[in-house]
Amino acid sequence: MFWTIFILSMVILGIGLLLMSVQIIFGRRKSFPDYRIGHNSELRKRNIYCAKTEQRIIDGQSSEGDSCSSCI
Repeated sequence: MFWTIFILSMVILGIGLLLMSVQIIFGRRKSFPDYRIGHNSELRKRNIYCAKTEQRIIDGQSSEGDSCSSCI
C-alpha cells in the first residue's frame, strides 16, 4: 500500500515538473526574467534592495538608490 502511494505521488510530481519545464522552454517568452535583486527594476521601484545594500543604507554609507551590482 505504501509503495503504490509513493510511486503514484512520484509519477504525479514528475508529470508536473515535466509540464512546467515544457512551458519554460517552449513558452512565448524567450528570455528568463532577472531574479537578482540588484538588477530587477520592479524590486527597485518598490525600494527592495539586496542585503548588502540594505546594510550600507543602515550604516549611512550609501544612498537608497545605490544598488550593488554584484548581487546574485
